[in-house]
Amino acid sequence: MNQEWIVELFNPLFEEKCITSYFQTFHPMVTYLSKYKFYTNYNVICPILKSVIILVGYSGVGKQSPELLKYLKHLAIVQLKKNMFNIRITVCQAMFIFSHYLLFQGVGKQSLEYFHQGYLMASALGIHKDMPGLNEMDKDERRCIRFTSYDHDSHISSTISIEPHYLFLAPSWSPLNPVYQTNPQSKDPIEFLIAECICLAKKCYIMYWTISANLMNKYSQLTLTNPHAFLKDSNTKAIYVLQTLFNLSLIRTLDYHLRLSGRCKNPEELEIVKSFAKMHFWIYHNLIIILNSQFSPENPTLELDESTKKQLWSAQELYQNSTDVNPICLPMFYHNLCSLSLLYIKLILTYNHAPQLKELFLAKLKQVYKLFNSFSSKYNMPSDLIEVVDIITNYYNINVY
Repeated sequence: MNQEWIVELFNPLFEEKCITSYFQTFHPMVTYLSKYKFYTNYNVICPILKSVIILVGYSGVGKQSPELLKYLKHLAIVQLKKNMFNIRITVCQAMFIFSHYLLFQGVGKQSLEYFHQGYLMASALGIHKDMPGLNEMDKDERRCIRFTSYDHDSHISSTISIEPHYLFLAPSWSPLNPVYQTNPQSKDPIEFLIAECICLAKKCYIMYWTISANLMNKYSQLTLTNPHAFLKDSNTKAIYVLQTLFNLSLIRTLDYHLRLSGRCKNPEELEIVKSFAKMHFWIYHNLIIILNSQFSPENPTLELDESTKKQLWSAQELYQNSTDVNPICLPMFYHNLCSLSLLYIKLILTYNHAPQLKELFLAKLKQVYKLFNSFSSKYNMPSDLIEVVDIITNYYNINVY
């Protein structure tokens, strides 16, 4: 029996390695914590929250031990299950973080249980409003939880086709202080710039992407439950409105990042801002794919319809902009490539009757798979991140090599 994972677990530097990984790869996109508060109160961090952070952080390090990963996941689940009704800020954060971790792992439905519980806790704690009498750091962290949960809700809804919890909530933006997204002990010269990018990302999600995505999700629900109630003209108008919203969201978002890039002092800083801007570019094209996938023909001909062409255009844009990725973006990068793989698998099966198109989609899938493997080697990422793609391709006898 392999005992090396036990040695790794009790390594004095293990916890620090996992926490560092968490804040480098997961936290910039899923900002449920005040980094400043976390490191300031490091010695009294809630064990439930810490167990989840260590799991998520370890998932982002190279050369993982499957046994240790399994143990850490089991430990986190036990802690969360025992505290399902322990209504505290830190437990609420742990629920949301674990839910998003599962979402990135491709198990959206499993993540719902923890999102629902986090949502209920957040409501009970009054996260949706600013509470008087709190210090600025606590107020800022509560806003982070609020804004990230809105984005989380939108993401999970579009992933598994359910109605968003916050559908009818028009979120108002309250500025976040970048200082509270820095480690007070850090000497990293780009620490504050990354914090600024994180806060700007939250602003763009709340002001633009969340509202647009929620409207699309609601429209999707209506078309799924009663597809014959919508005439072709109505669908065309709805698509036009949503597409216009997506375009506006991307333009405004990139404009904000362009302004921030004007303050960059060197190429390294510019690359950081560019990486965060890319995330929004990816969101845009993912939404385009989701929107148009609803209107693919039931009985496709040998010619591609307009909806499929739009999906392929966005898929190609996603692929082209994923060939050079900053480690900050790795979780979302893998999420994008999983989405692309599933899209091409769907098209391969749909156009099985059209050999030329099938070969085209198979070639695209192989490109994505090759990119997966190259980044897996480059960043020592675990191979099981694309396990879902392997399972599906094996089931349908699709050769990706």
